[in-house]
Amino acid sequence: MKIKNIGIFIVEVARIETTVKKFGKRFIKRVFHPEELLSLNPLHISGKMAGKIAVSRIIGGVCYKDIKITSQGGKPEVILQGKARIMAEKNNIRSIKLSISHEKKRALAIAVGIRL
Repeated sequence: MKIKNIGIFIVEVARIETTVKKFGKRFIKRVFHPEELLSLNPLHISGKMAGKIAVSRIIGGVCYKDIKITSQGGKPEVILQGKARIMAEKNNIRSIKLSISHEKKRALAIAVGIRL
C-alpha cells in the first residue's frame, strides 16, 4: 500500500448549523445522498462535510455529491461516483481511507489516498 495523497479539514459545527438553517433541505440535497444522513444531527452533518472536503482535496477537485460517505459499524467508508471517481482515477488513486472525529464545537476529517 502506497500513499498518494493526504487531505485534512476541520469545520466549526456552528458554521454548518448556520448553513443548514439558512438553506435547509436545498443545501442537504445538493451536498449529501439520502442514505448518508441517518439523522440531521449537526455533529454528524459537520463530520460528513469535513470528510467530503478532505476527500476532495485528495482527488483534486470539488464534487461533494459524488463523494458518498457511509458508515460500517462506526467506521467511515468512502464511495466515489461520477466526476469524483473519474478525478480519482485520473490522479491514480485506487482507494481512500477516512477518519472522522468531532467534539462539541468542531469536526475533523483526515483522508488518505492510496495509489494504484
